[in-house]
Amino acid sequence: YGWTIPIGVLFVISFPPLFGHEIVAILCGLVWGLGPGFGIVAAGTFLGELGNFYAFKYCCAVRGEKLERTKLSYACLAQVVREGGFKIALIARLSAIPGHFTTAVFSTCGMGVFTFSIAAILSLPKQFITVYLGVALEQSEEG
Repeated sequence: YGWTIPIGVLFVISFPPLFGHEIVAILCGLVWGLGPGFGIVAAGTFLGELGNFYAFKYCCAVRGEKLERTKLSYACLAQVVREGGFKIALIARLSAIPGHFTTAVFSTCGMGVFTFSIAAILSLPKQFITVYLGVALEQSEEG
């Protein structure tokens, strides 16, 4: 059950969006290899993002509504997220923007959890690269 430790670490560093996610993914690649390492990182990432989604949805909804009334740029962003739906969610999750930050925006703008979950699952291959870095480091050490 050692694989539960990185899943727990990935879940914890999702609140508030903290750094270190990539380091854990590289370590998973070093320790467990490509297939199991990616599975561990994917599970930890998805659970962390889902927890982050609900935390921001219920803890920051009032602040999001206030920002939408007072800041034009945030109001425009919220409108784009609402109108764009799944397409915008997937594009943003696959972009260079860290997933934790898009999660906060999506949850406070009123995106549904189902739409968010599907976009989060489809964007998990981004984690494959960091796990592969760990595997490559292990292979370079062995020659």
